[in-house]
Amino acid sequence: MSEIKRRSWRKTVLWVGLWALILTALDQGSKLLVKSFSTPGDDSYFNTTGFFHLHPVYNFRTAELIKNRAENSSFGAGFWWALEILEIALALTLALILLRALYQLLVLAGLKAHGKLFFVLFVLAGAMFLCGTADRLLWTGALDFFCITFQMKNAAGQMQTGHFAFDVKDVYVYLFGILTFYCVLRVCMDFLIFKIKDPEGFALFKARLKVRFSRKKEKK
Repeated sequence: MSEIKRRSWRKTVLWVGLWALILTALDQGSKLLVKSFSTPGDDSYFNTTGFFHLHPVYNFRTAELIKNRAENSSFGAGFWWALEILEIALALTLALILLRALYQLLVLAGLKAHGKLFFVLFVLAGAMFLCGTADRLLWTGALDFFCITFQMKNAAGQMQTGHFAFDVKDVYVYLFGILTFYCVLRVCMDFLIFKIKDPEGFALFKARLKVRFSRKKEKK
């Protein structure tokens, strides 16, 4: 990697980190604001009318799961909390490895790299990890406050009111999933069009790809 590319990569990483911190601050700040106007265990939003409204819902499912694991094993709760955070980091790392590989393939083929899309995905991944870690360290679970109310039928066929609560971090998660699906689909379509419209260029791309893999094998 040349010095210019190395500097550009470092600058990109810094910007990704900065925006991830901003999104994390937005998520955690909104929860602190909501907490100042609420008390744990207050679920009066179930009696609130309207499709969309704001009301805090303290989600302790993760904390209860960690507690059960600690009680049924020789490891303490601290170990299971650390493992929970490690699982989040591992899942996001695998997703980022896939996205980076797709980006490198586009660059190697000389196609449009969709840099802004990949930048947004990396920012969202960083924010998701930081928010998830903060939720487990500061909130012992999560504090959801966006609430959607809907009507649904129960097992007896009677209509009952259902609720779906989420927070700002969940918006990042949903957006990341949608954009990742779009990104993979877009890259596949780009390569399909590339193969059809420019078979010679596609053959040259495959040759470059083989050379790159052979070099990596030689280094190992």
